[in-house]
Amino acid sequence: MKMKKINMKKYIQNSDIKKIIELFNKLLEESDYNLNQFVKGDTITLDNKISDEFIANLKKFIAIIPEIEKYEIENEEFWNQFKQLEDYSQNDRFIELIKRYFEARIRPTKETKFIRKLDFEDFKQKSKYCFDNFILQNIGKRNLNKDIIDESELIILRKAMLTFCEMVIMDNLSKNYAFDNIQKLFGLESDYCNVWWEYIKENEEKMWRILTTKHYSDLDNKIQYLIDLIEEKNNEVKPW
Repeated sequence: MKMKKINMKKYIQNSDIKKIIELFNKLLEESDYNLNQFVKGDTITLDNKISDEFIANLKKFIAIIPEIEKYEIENEEFWNQFKQLEDYSQNDRFIELIKRYFEARIRPTKETKFIRKLDFEDFKQKSKYCFDNFILQNIGKRNLNKDIIDESELIILRKAMLTFCEMVIMDNLSKNYAFDNIQKLFGLESDYCNVWWEYIKENEEKMWRILTTKHYSDLDNKIQYLIDLIEEKNNEVKPW
């Protein structure tokens, strides 16, 4: 059955999802049921004629979209509802753009799900082992103690911890700001964040050296890649 707007009845008991749909319906109405008009390539472009109310609602909508992941709903089922809109062809590109944004925003949260499920003592043990053996130094995966953590978990945990280290050491974020950012990214409670904070602060000088070296190495690799591309281009056989 085609709809002019998304039906909120299914999510009447869920205030966040209801708010998302409510905001989307407002955007539909305010855009005269043509949200594709604001899509330019992979971005949303608004001109000076757009009302402040529309801009405010769009910002609220984009900010609240990641909240969907918190609830036990089937994502595809949720997004398929939008295909039932009467004017779907005038809104499909906008909806796909928002869906891609949603998937990008929740990817860190989905990938780190196992970390959030760890009890506090297990979290501390795995984090300490990862930090000492794969961040402060790298003992190599061949020496991994699988009684503590398996390789797939280690890769995710190390990536998450290094993200937090970058925030604290390289971006110089305050404790509260760093905690707020990591909670939004990974959904970790403050007690869990504090474990990582203490590890970093106890090894701040060494972490600075490690991350600075890593940044220089990454930059060198990018420069070398560009040099290789230029040389490859110059060495191409020219046609007669």
